[in-house]
This record gives sequence, structure tokens and C-alpha cells, in this order.
Amino acid sequence: MQEVHFEKANHYVSALETASEECGIYREYWDILHKRHEASHDVLRRILETLGWDVSSLETLERERAARFRAAMTQILPRTAVVSESEKSVPLTLAENKYVSICFEIGLEGGEHLAGSIETPQLRALRRVAIDGHRWITYQLTLPPEIPLGYHVLKISVDGEAAGESNLIVCPDRAYIPDWLAQGGRTAGFNVALYGLRSG
Repeated sequence: MQEVHFEKANHYVSALETASEECGIYREYWDILHKRHEASHDVLRRILETLGWDVSSLETLERERAARFRAAMTQILPRTAVVSESEKSVPLTLAENKYVSICFEIGLEGGEHLAGSIETPQLRALRRVAIDGHRWITYQLTLPPEIPLGYHVLKISVDGEAAGESNLIVCPDRAYIPDWLAQGGRTAGFNVALYGLRSG
């Protein structure tokens, strides 16, 4: 089982760069002329500030990083879970050493409902997270195979108490391909990059 810990930065620049990566901010890119550009630390600071971060010191950066790490690693269910039609499972995070009964209910987009229950020892453990002396385990919760493609709502209760809710999106394993294309047919079309469009 994977062990996950919060890794502290040892100086301001390291914290700034790590926080940027954790927020999905690309530190470099290649332009249309194949020239590489790297974002300066000032640019990273300004983007993080726009996202609501206090970047005034190493301490404030690390405090925000730790809070976001804890929130992301210990939430019971992701807000939105996208699963394929052949692998219908979602991550479920609970406090360690807690033997509990889990009930789930899935509200299908057509109005129908599916429900089931399971005990934690029956679940596959994916990772263990340790924060300030407390531990959580993320399990793999396998969902009923009969869930159709579409947009649904998954609700979880733990020992009879409501514990979490997630938007559940079940998508096909691959995009639809017409028979005539699958059998070797050919076609053509236009492709325009959105950022290349200009209104006059």
C-alpha cells in the first residue's frame, strides 16, 4: 500500500515552485516558434495570489500547502468522479483503524436508484496518509456493474450517518467510431486552435 506524507519545503523558492506545481501551474511552455519560455518566480507569486494564496513568506506558503494537502487527501469522496464503463470504482477515504459499515446509493440520471453496502475489511486499500499523527486510508470502492453511461449522483453513509456525496460520470471506454471509419474509411476536416481565433 502506498504511503503518502506531506513534504515540507526548506526555503521560500522551493515552497513557491512546489505550490505552483500542486496547483497545476505550468512553469514552462514552448511557443509556436519552438522557443521555450519559463515563468519567473514573480509570475508564479502573482498567479498564486490570484488563486487566493498568501505568498508573503515561507511560513504562509507552507501553511496553505499543508491545509490544501489535508483537505485533498482526507475528503471522503472526490467532488466529481469520472469512471469508465469497464472500471466502475471510486476512491473512498476513511480514518485508519476504523471498522465501519458503508452504504451507498446512486441516483441515476433517469430517476432510478441503485444501492448497496459493504464493510471496510472487504475493500482494497490503495494508500495510507499520515498528517500530524493522524492517519487515513483510501480504499477502492467498486460500484455496481449495471450503472449505465451518464451523469449520476453517488451518496455515501458510514455507520448509518450521511458522510459524502459525489457527482458520478460514467463514460465509454473509447469514443464512438462510425462503421465506415472503423473499416478503413477516410475523412478530412478543419482544426483551429481556440487561442488563435481573433474577433474583429
